[in-house]
Amino acid sequence: MIRPTKRDGGMTTGAMISTLCFAAAALGLADAALEAEGARALALGACAIAAGAGALRFQIAAAAAWFRERG
Repeated sequence: MIRPTKRDGGMTTGAMISTLCFAAAALGLADAALEAEGARALALGACAIAAGAGALRFQIAAAAAWFRERG
């Protein structure tokens, strides 16, 4: 995945908004997971990790591209 950019090199507004939404969801889910018990806590924790990965998707893609170039 390539980082969506404007012509001037900045991140698009839509990409910024979705990144903030993913980050907020990750924080909310992590908080809920800490308060829950058992399987519910595990499921909420997994969702928090997935949302966090969504917030970091451009950094993850850049790291993957770096490893592909090196390998």
